[in-house]
Amino acid sequence: MAVQSDKLRSKEEVEPNPLGHLTATLPAWIYHNQDFFEAEKQNIFLSSWQLVGHTSDLPEPGCYITFQLYEERAFVVRTNTGEIKAFHNVCRHRAHILLEDGQGKCPGKVVCPYHGWTYNLDGARTAMGHPKSFPAHNAEHFGLSPIDTEIYGGFIFIRFRAEGAGVAERMAPIHDEFMAYQTHRMTPEENSDTETATWTHAVEADWKVGVENFIEDYHFFIGHRGLFALMDEQYDRESHGPDVARLSHKMREHPQPSWSAEAYNKLLPDQKHLPTEMQRRWTYYALYPNNFFDCYPDQVNFFQILPTAPGKSLLRCQSYVLQDDSRAMRATRYLNSRINNRVQDEDNDLIESVQKGLVSSSYQNGVLSDKENLVGHFADFVREKIPSAAATIPVRSIR
Repeated sequence: MAVQSDKLRSKEEVEPNPLGHLTATLPAWIYHNQDFFEAEKQNIFLSSWQLVGHTSDLPEPGCYITFQLYEERAFVVRTNTGEIKAFHNVCRHRAHILLEDGQGKCPGKVVCPYHGWTYNLDGARTAMGHPKSFPAHNAEHFGLSPIDTEIYGGFIFIRFRAEGAGVAERMAPIHDEFMAYQTHRMTPEENSDTETATWTHAVEADWKVGVENFIEDYHFFIGHRGLFALMDEQYDRESHGPDVARLSHKMREHPQPSWSAEAYNKLLPDQKHLPTEMQRRWTYYALYPNNFFDCYPDQVNFFQILPTAPGKSLLRCQSYVLQDDSRAMRATRYLNSRINNRVQDEDNDLIESVQKGLVSSSYQNGVLSDKENLVGHFADFVREKIPSAAATIPVRSIR
């Protein structure tokens, strides 16, 4: 008998949860299954909002950022009128990629390096190599393909398939608190350690493992001892609608022994633009499927986990700050980075270890504590998008 490749189940075929009254995690097989990876592309990601960057990353006309999700490639660019637009990063002639990966600035136009087809910053084709070699045709039919774009709090989002609510509508339940950080006024934090504005890092872990790690604090006491030294043990764990989560904790009045935590707590200046209750608090927001904001009194980071293959992901991160060149603030931001760089290294090790365990034949489902309620919320999001995610094991057709 030959075993066929895994086939995804319909909702009617899903097996019941064998764990009874316990809250189950998502099943292990969906973290390394090629069929499920393709289903995520169609049912979750192509219509999802993806964070590309911040308006301050595009200070002048012609400045652009490229972005890739699965096989889809895009770029966002500031036009000559100051508007920000997004297009597929593909020439309409013979499909050559137009702009190299990363950030840059083009001189008022986008020129395909293959045959010289040229587009203005609004996406219209304005020139082409050897135009007389083509029959007469309408150039308007060959402009760049636009992509749905929304700016929220200064952050630039795109989606490849225009379906469902916008970013502002999804973020509405936490809008007032998020806007208190004044992210629309922020600019990229200067970092002499990196040449590019956005930090990226490939990890040997499925994107869902990274999301689940981000939205729970249960592991802090043993996985992030430096962070745990800084934070009070009382956490807010809130879900808002089907695709927004909030995890928040106050700083300890007297941090546990840790040089970085003690110094950060002592040096952090008052942030008068924030309400009093937010001035000594770290808050994390998740916009599913894979966008996150780490909101600190001294800065705001965006964090993103992009699927690249079953069991593999790419992390993207960038820090943004309000203008403050005081010595105390510079020291505070250095300490913040010191603490969080260590946390990121620890998280990378944790999620890569989890991914190794998920392929074990001994593991099918885990269970969740009350401290992991947002992991359950995210699991509901995935199951709603792909009902097969409720199946403990993948269906195999045997012939």
